[in-house]
Parts: sequence; structure tokens; C-alpha cells
Amino acid sequence: MDEIILMQHCQSEHHINDLSGGWTDTPLTELGRSQAKQAGNMLKNEINTSEFKLITSDLLRAFQTAEVIGDCLGLPISVNKKFRERNFGRATGKTKEWFKQHLIPIPDKGRLDHIPIEGAETLREFNHRIITGLEEVENSKLSKIIIVTHGGVIPMVILWWLRFPLEVLENSGFASRVGGITKLQVNFDDRRILSILSDVSHLQ
Repeated sequence: MDEIILMQHCQSEHHINDLSGGWTDTPLTELGRSQAKQAGNMLKNEINTSEFKLITSDLLRAFQTAEVIGDCLGLPISVNKKFRERNFGRATGKTKEWFKQHLIPIPDKGRLDHIPIEGAETLREFNHRIITGLEEVENSKLSKIIIVTHGGVIPMVILWWLRFPLEVLENSGFASRVGGITKLQVNFDDRRILSILSDVSHLQ
């Protein structure tokens, strides 16, 4: 692969209803659909769509974002469940306040193997799932891909692309925004670079 465009799904009903994210499966709002169309139109003007394959998480907020983008770009959608958001176990479908009240305190060390909520994935387990999905895509010999996914997935993809160890996430990370576009590319001297992080300039 020589280019990955990461698209964080647009505004979903869980955002406006104060629900936790993760595997809580809610559709886009009307604003979210508008955001997705703006993102799709921007990409249409920036890339050669015939060179790209469009992949999405199966969770509704990502899938619906991908549907709109796919319509703008004239691309079919390929669904890959490995690009789902992190599973937060018992917090699925619960409010953010419930999540905070039941959060198991994060240790000073050992964050990667910490279980924050009963039934949740650890960061290490989450990372392994994402890497497995990325390796599947890489082995398929695709050159350029767009992945519509979630805020928690994007840092994992960035780490993999830059060949950074997971241990980076013990004390740091990458912030992503709703509807944001991140670009990972190979530059002129064959280095893998993070060229754009969570750009939302296309959103009005």
C-alpha cells in the first residue's frame, strides 16, 4: 500500500443522546449525513477515485458514512468488522455517565492490558484486531484505500503505518475528530508519513 485515507464517521445519534461509543450501534443524524456528503465531495475533488477501494466498519454510523461517501465517489463498499470501534463490554448502549461511574481506574503502568469495563477489550487486544484487518488488506495487494472507521481505530492505524510500537500509547496518542480525514502516504523517498491528521476544513 502507498496511501491510506482514514475517515472518522460523522455525527451519530449516540453523540447527541449522551451514549457511550464503542459497539453502541446508532445511525447518523441528519447533520451527520450532511457532513458525510461534504467529505465525499471534497475527496471527489482531491483524489483519482478509480485508484481507491472503499472499506468500512460494519457499525451503522460508519457504514452510513461510507454509503454517502461511496455515492459521491462512485465506489462500492467493502465491509470489514475488524475496523469496528473498541468493544467496551457492559458499557455498550449505556450513557457516558454510566461509563464514568463504572470505569475501573487506569493504572499508572500497564494501560495496554487494562480492562476498563467488565467485558471490554484491552488496548492490546483492540490493537491486534485492527492490525489483523490491516494485514488482510495489505496482503490483498491494494495500493490505495479509504477506510471509514472510528476515533479509537485511527490511532492504531497510524501506529501501524509509521511502524511505531504499541507502547507509545502508554503515555501518548493521536486525537481524531468527528468527520475528520487523516492521510497516510508514502513520500518521494519511500518513507511512510502522516501527512494530514483529522482535517475537518471541509465541514461547514
